[in-house]
Amino acid sequence: MTAIGLGVVNYENARLEGFALPPEVAIGVAWQANAHTLVSLKVAELWWSSALRDTSLTLSKPDNPAAPQVLAQTATVNARDQTVAAVGVAHTLDSGTTLYAGFNYGRNPIPLQNLTPLIAATGEAHLTVGFDEPVDSGLIISGAFF
Repeated sequence: MTAIGLGVVNYENARLEGFALPPEVAIGVAWQANAHTLVSLKVAELWWSSALRDTSLTLSKPDNPAAPQVLAQTATVNARDQTVAAVGVAHTLDSGTTLYAGFNYGRNPIPLQNLTPLIAATGEAHLTVGFDEPVDSGLIISGAFF
């Protein structure tokens, strides 16, 4: 906070309210295409409209007594419900290494006009890749990229 000439003011307490995980229902299927390849599909419905309506941020106990003792901000979110579709593939090579790839899509549940620094933009499409490499005696090295 520098607008009133106090320099940077740190607040000891921060309280963020209005965030919740949405109710969700999903259905998925997996198909063993052959001995080495598994394909999966999933569709989920997330009811964000019941979980994210408004958020509020309250700051208190500043480290400078000249600063406002309490700062509060409320933001309207009005999240929309969201349908997410996903597909994934796991393929095991003859060496025992398993390769993974997946893609999912779900329209951003937060209307663009309601984004704030507290609610960052949410990507709508996601691609992931990964692997499992068996090393020795049950030890597996795994890696992934999102």
